[in-house]
Amino acid sequence: MELLHEVEDVGEFQLSPDGRWLLGVGWAYDYRDESADRATEIGHGLVVIDTRTLEEVGRYRPDTAFSQLAISPDSRFAYLISTGPGQSDAMVNEGCCDQPCLELSVVELPNATPRATRGLFGGADRLFSPGR
Repeated sequence: MELLHEVEDVGEFQLSPDGRWLLGVGWAYDYRDESADRATEIGHGLVVIDTRTLEEVGRYRPDTAFSQLAISPDSRFAYLISTGPGQSDAMVNEGCCDQPCLELSVVELPNATPRATRGLFGGADRLFSPGR
């Protein structure tokens, strides 16, 4: 087997429905700071690779840890979920966030051009139910 293209720190790949783009997201945890009460999350953003040339053609928010990735049926857009500013609220407020718990980003392919960002599960919304 021959290595054709290396993308560091990407843990999940998805092929676009038309087969033209390979999208990757990833994150890692840094445990080196022993004084911290938990590990630091390090994001690696979205990487878009052209499947014909195997070259990187787009990158979006390289320091963001996206936890979910979806691609539109026409392969024009990627939808990404990341932690929002209220995520830590949900852990101590029985699943409720004062600010959006999650953030949805929409980017246009292939260059990963941002088109929209929206907070999800904020205010009276409940990210999860206590005890579940």
